[in-house]
Amino acid sequence: MLAGCRTGRGAAGEVAVVRPEPDLPPSPPPPVSVVPSETPEPLLSALELADQAFAAGDLETALGGYRSYLDAHGAWEAADRALYRLAVLHLTNGGPAPAPANSLLRRLVREHPESPYRAEAELLLALTARVDGLETEIERLERQLEALKRIDLDRSHDRHSP
Repeated sequence: MLAGCRTGRGAAGEVAVVRPEPDLPPSPPPPVSVVPSETPEPLLSALELADQAFAAGDLETALGGYRSYLDAHGAWEAADRALYRLAVLHLTNGGPAPAPANSLLRRLVREHPESPYRAEAELLLALTARVDGLETEIERLERQLEALKRIDLDRSHDRHSP
């Protein structure tokens, strides 16, 4: 198939005729250079970072991560895990204090009744209540022992006095 011809006038008044070239197949597109790019590591969420710290035994990082997660996502689906693990961290040696653990465990039971952590949370609540009861009993027995020691000491002095 031939395209139409064009004519035009040159600088010196000459007539130039441009003849169309025969139909050529289209030239292929230039090659595309594909360079493999490194896929960036996905950013870890506060919960994932806290879980990693928890597994590694990094108490401070785990505590901060779980607190951050709960502050931002208090009622989300993984909040039960964050509540449970935060409570466990409070109960472990070196943890901040056991009292907040009970509050976190009660919150887990109340807000997430279908949680797989519920049974463990209830067990921990029962155990901490038992420990509290035993500590109170120990304090009472220590007071009684001190009173008995004073009585014995007083009797001992009375026997040795002229």
